[in-house]
Amino acid sequence: EIDTLLPDPESAGSMLVTYAGGMHDMAVLRQRAMRLWMFDVPRLRGWSERHERHHDMMYAYGPRAPHPSLAEVSALIGADLAGSRSSDPATRWIERGDWAPVVKRNRSDVCATFLAYAYWAAWRRGSELPVATAWTDLSRLIVAQGDRGNDLRRFSSHHLVGFAADWLAARTAAAAA
Repeated sequence: EIDTLLPDPESAGSMLVTYAGGMHDMAVLRQRAMRLWMFDVPRLRGWSERHERHHDMMYAYGPRAPHPSLAEVSALIGADLAGSRSSDPATRWIERGDWAPVVKRNRSDVCATFLAYAYWAAWRRGSELPVATAWTDLSRLIVAQGDRGNDLRRFSSHHLVGFAADWLAARTAAAAA
């Protein structure tokens, strides 16, 4: 079902944002599809060929090797990803059939990658708007999940979330005036 989950690369404005996705995630998906004789995957194939709209944040934060880890980028932008890391590698969890820590880690990685993209977009635009909306919207989403969002709480309590909400409200009020 991976092809139904990926955005359509043929749609104008669609993009794919990953962290190390170019050299890992997309390559693994491609290899698994080929091994299983799953060649009718136009979205996966399309994203493999459309690098201009695939934003791999690993390269945005470090154009030369060694590239910073997602945990290092998260620390740089003030998002605590390190709190979700365990010394136990994901492959060991998978071998044991223990999927809960894998899901928890993946959810944290998605939040951290989303925030890394927002900071990159803010830098490129020269505007705080992408960061302010990313933190406030992510915080709202996590809080709305109730207890299901407990593993992501650290992403909803950044010291700038309140500032970002006030800044967005002032900007909206100024635009309306």
